[in-house]
Amino acid sequence: MPEGRFSGRCGLRSPSHLQGALDAGHADLLGIGRGSIACPDIPALLQERHLNAAAGGTSIASDDEPFGREPDGDLRLPSWVPQIPLVGAGVGVAWYNVRMRTIATSQLKKRVDGKPFPVPPPEFEMSGIEAMVRMWVWPEWRTMFLGALSVCCSIALIVLLMLLAGR
Repeated sequence: MPEGRFSGRCGLRSPSHLQGALDAGHADLLGIGRGSIACPDIPALLQERHLNAAAGGTSIASDDEPFGREPDGDLRLPSWVPQIPLVGAGVGVAWYNVRMRTIATSQLKKRVDGKPFPVPPPEFEMSGIEAMVRMWVWPEWRTMFLGALSVCCSIALIVLLMLLAGR
């Protein structure tokens, strides 16, 4: 049985990173899941950059420009929230969860000609707290009662985390 190589989420954010991992034999298959959520047109972008590199007599391996901006550095919790690593990871996951839901919802709606609407741009200005709330409070549930209940639960969760961090 042949040996397989696999690459998980390794921060491959540019064509040169992808090509370098393949050329070095570190992987046979690479995942660009988070990158494709932040920048859904990655396949077309890769094809365009590959064609441009070939036309210029170079390789895509020299293309160090990232596919697109990612929110990881922007999702900071307020200083009054305890700095618990799991909560920080949850904030990043919450942003990607909200982004995936936004993409899916946009593709469910159809224009008059039957085609889906274009994918809306990422909301990089979304705060960490907003991402957490929007992950748990779906737009379809935004009635006055459920919205208020969700906000109260979020506040209770934050207070509980602060109490636990103070122990």
